Amino acid sequence: MLAWHLKYRPRQVSELHLTPVRLTLEHLMAGGRFPQALLFAGPKGTGKTSSARIIAAMLNDPINASVIKQLFLDFKPQKTSSLQLQEPDPDSIETRQICNGQSYGVIEIDAASHGLVDDIRLLKERASLQPQGNLMTVYILDEVHMMSTAAFNALLKLLEEPPAHAVFILATTELHKVPSTIVSRCTLVPFRRATTVEILEVFERIVAAEKLTVEPAALERLAELADGSFRDGVKWLELAVIEGGVTLAGVTQLIGANLHQDVMTLIAATLAKDALAVSTLIQAWRTAQVDQSAAAKAVFSYLHDQLLQSFQKDAEPSVAPQVAQFLLIQLLEANLTQASPIAHLALELKLLELIQKAKTKKTPPISSSSENQPPSTKIAPPTKSDPMPETNARLAEPEVCQNLVTHWNEFVTAVATQNASVAALLKQAQPQLSPSGILIQVYYAFHRDQLMQTKFASLYDQAATQVIGQAVPVEIALVASQKVAAIPDVVETSTLSALATEALL
Repeated sequence: MLAWHLKYRPRQVSELHLTPVRLTLEHLMAGGRFPQALLFAGPKGTGKTSSARIIAAMLNDPINASVIKQLFLDFKPQKTSSLQLQEPDPDSIETRQICNGQSYGVIEIDAASHGLVDDIRLLKERASLQPQGNLMTVYILDEVHMMSTAAFNALLKLLEEPPAHAVFILATTELHKVPSTIVSRCTLVPFRRATTVEILEVFERIVAAEKLTVEPAALERLAELADGSFRDGVKWLELAVIEGGVTLAGVTQLIGANLHQDVMTLIAATLAKDALAVSTLIQAWRTAQVDQSAAAKAVFSYLHDQLLQSFQKDAEPSVAPQVAQFLLIQLLEANLTQASPIAHLALELKLLELIQKAKTKKTPPISSSSENQPPSTKIAPPTKSDPMPETNARLAEPEVCQNLVTHWNEFVTAVATQNASVAALLKQAQPQLSPSGILIQVYYAFHRDQLMQTKFASLYDQAATQVIGQAVPVEIALVASQKVAAIPDVVETSTLSALATEALL
């Protein structure tokens, strides 16, 4: 009995679920000419090999015999704009053999193990032979980026002047490793990761064919687990079937607990500096045999999603952007998927290390004394409830201060020429007039602590002078915002925020 990812492999272009790929191939079929060299580039499990076999079936289907002869085998010049290739018959023996990799009309070569120059010389000799029992011979070179430089050079001439009866389809998951000389001689067809909706469409077709009873929530969990791969998704679906049905409880038992919820709890425990909670949750993953790669991906996906939410106006991320970015950098350096005698050990050790540093880290106090400040700039550490302290800095005319507020973007640009990190924080701030000068309102304590450092006072003076012709007293204030993290007491006061700012700036 065939595995489902083989049994339900597409046999027609119309069955391909990646819309851009389907439209591209349909355009080539109707264009009156068909390229003899194609390059399929994209992630694993997205249909590259299936698409190549469908093309092979189409080029060898008897229904297209007359069109094939005119497009490829007839050397007499004639108009071909009206010629169109038809879909292969999905139920014919020829199509089934080709789509199952059992036909002499398709030669599949693993370039990872046959990617030397001698292998390409043999390919040239084989390609010069006429097809036996087929109209065309389609050569599929998988993992073509693994070929040697000499092999690529030998392949160039074959792609430039292919035999009339041969079509070459190169497939790769790493397009950037394929020489530009090869790419330029092929028609590039880009593949992307499948969306959850597209994977669910494949599931629905299989569920109907197998007459399964399913819970929609269970299919959604499996589609998310597939990570954009049709093949992986169908494999998970087949594994999840119990007594003719797929239930959410069965899926949870198969793949472990809800990783997304666990990751939220894990990050919250880290921000709360609760080492026991972190270790307990990770130990539960070990007991449930949660896959280490899946857990690492869930952690990175959650933090990355939190970082992206900080750029959206209406979003309310649970983790402040600086903390999310800091954790992403730290965890990437920890190499969470490395082999270890104990599962998830790298993740556990890194989080415990960050918690320990956060507990022992002491942020140096910033003096509010005017003696430590340049005479033209006042930077004081206000809080949400405390008013700004009295200042000895010279006052500026309201018109001058308003001029700086009006030209705030130019001020930020001037700062960026000296310090891009400070400018990035100022872009997220809101300038307001104050009795003594300019009040820069920020929404996170670590933004305030960074911007109020004494070393940046002269930077503000220089930028203001460049924009409006004179320096203006500057104050930094922490204000409430709808975008404050869902656990504000942890994120705003935790010294982990100071670690994040120190690491990033």
